[in-house]
Amino acid sequence: MFYGAGCSVYDESLLGETAAPAECQLARWPEPPAGTGLGGDTTFVTALQSFDFGEEHVSLEGQPVPERQTVGYDLDKLCTQNEELNDRTLTDENSCAPVAGWFSPRYGDLKGGRDNGLRYLIKFVADAFKGSSENDLPISFGTPIYNVAIQSGEVSLLMQVEGYNEQPDDDSVVFKLYTPGSFGMANPDVPKFDGRDEWPVARDSFEGENSNVPKWVSERAYVTNNVLVARLRSADLRLRVGIAETQVVDLILRFVDPFFTARIEKLDNVWRLRQGQVAARWRTADLFSQVKFFPNPLYEPGNAAPSNTQYMCASSAGYPFVREAICGSTDIVATAAGPGDICDSISVGIGFEAVQARLGGTVDLDPPLSDCTDAFDPVRDACSKETHPDLVNEGLAVPATAP
Repeated sequence: MFYGAGCSVYDESLLGETAAPAECQLARWPEPPAGTGLGGDTTFVTALQSFDFGEEHVSLEGQPVPERQTVGYDLDKLCTQNEELNDRTLTDENSCAPVAGWFSPRYGDLKGGRDNGLRYLIKFVADAFKGSSENDLPISFGTPIYNVAIQSGEVSLLMQVEGYNEQPDDDSVVFKLYTPGSFGMANPDVPKFDGRDEWPVARDSFEGENSNVPKWVSERAYVTNNVLVARLRSADLRLRVGIAETQVVDLILRFVDPFFTARIEKLDNVWRLRQGQVAARWRTADLFSQVKFFPNPLYEPGNAAPSNTQYMCASSAGYPFVREAICGSTDIVATAAGPGDICDSISVGIGFEAVQARLGGTVDLDPPLSDCTDAFDPVRDACSKETHPDLVNEGLAVPATAP
C-alpha cells in the first residue's frame, strides 16, 4: 500500500476514510480497483493546459489570489500543526527535526495533512522577481506567469496513457512522461489545445542518445473510479519553467517518488486529465544545485562588480534571502522518517489540467545557462551539513556548527 498522495486536487469526495489523530482525514489517493485483468488497448497523449503551484499570489490583473487549500497530498501520514490556519485537526508535530538546529520548518500542513512546502518557496521567489517583468506586470514568477508560458507554447509536460480500457476501473495501465521543446520549434503558431497539437519531444526524455525508450515510466499505474494513479521511480525530470513572459529557465527536478493522479475524461472525442496533481519530495541538496540557473532580479547591466551576476550565485546580493527561503521551506525527509531524522527535503504539491495532444519529432534542448564561478556555485551550500568554507568566510552562509 502506498502512502503519500490525495485522490484529487479539488474533489473532496475522492478522499479515503482513514483517519489521523484529532479526526484529521488524511488526503490520499484511491486504492487499486478490486478486479484484475481489466486492461485495454487505448493510448492517448496529453499536454499541459494549466498548472498550479498552490501558492498565494497576485493575478496578472493585480488581484490577490489566496492559495488553493487543496493543492498538495499527505506525504508523511501526519497532520502537522500550521499556525497560519485555523484548523484544529492539524495537531501533530513535524515528522522530522529542524535542519542543523537553526532552520525550523516555517509552515505546517494544509487541510487533510497535505504537505506542500514548495508553495512557500515559489511565493518567495515570486515576491523577489516582482516588477522585473518587461511589461511591468504585478508578478513575474509562479502560477500566473507559468500559465502564460503554457498558453504561448513555451513550456509544457507531455503525459501518455497506454493500455487503458476506457472504463471507470482499470488495474493495469502504463503512464509515460516526456519533456517537450517549445511548441514554436516545430509549429508556426501557438497551441490550440484542441486535441491535435503536435509537440516536439526533448531528447532528454529518452534513455541514451539514440534511444526511443522513455526515461520516466510507470508500468503499474491504474485507474479507480476514473482517477488515474501513477508512481514514477525517482528521476531527473527536466522542467522548463517560465520566469517571465519572454524568459524560460530549465531546471532539473530530482523528485523523489513522484506521484501523478488525475481524473480521466473524454469530451467531444478529446481526452483530458482533469483535477490533476503531482506529489513528491525534492531534496534540498538537489534544489541548491539548480539555484545558479535562476536569473538574478538585482542584476544591473554594465556593473562590473563581482557580486553583480546575471544568475543567482552565492555571491549575489539576494542569495542569503534565497537560502533562507529554501532552508525555511525544508519540511520533510526524502525517505520514510524515523525518530530524530533531520528534514532534508521540501514537500511538493502541484495541480494541473491537461488536454489531448500528439508526440512530434525529437529535438535537442540547449544546456541551462549560468555565470556562477565554482567558488560561488550554490551547489556547494547546504542547510544540514557544513557549508563550503568560501561561502562562510565571505559571510554568505551560516556554518553547521552555529548555535
